[in-house]
Amino acid sequence: MCWLGQLFDKAECIQAFRIESLLSLLSQEEREQWTPVHDKVIELAGLARHRASADAKMIQDNYAELKGLPRN
Repeated sequence: MCWLGQLFDKAECIQAFRIESLLSLLSQEEREQWTPVHDKVIELAGLARHRASADAKMIQDNYAELKGLPRN
């Protein structure tokens, strides 16, 4: 069971949706090109590699801003 399913189980909630990999929407040829294209997009856009802590902080700050709460 994935971590999200475990969260729903612990909260005793029914998970009424399913999460699929984005790769399931791609052809075999597209899947084979995923990594080189991904690296190129990151380089061209000047993006930093995914950092969960930074993403979580951004989501937390956005929520606080929308709710008028102080940001930490």
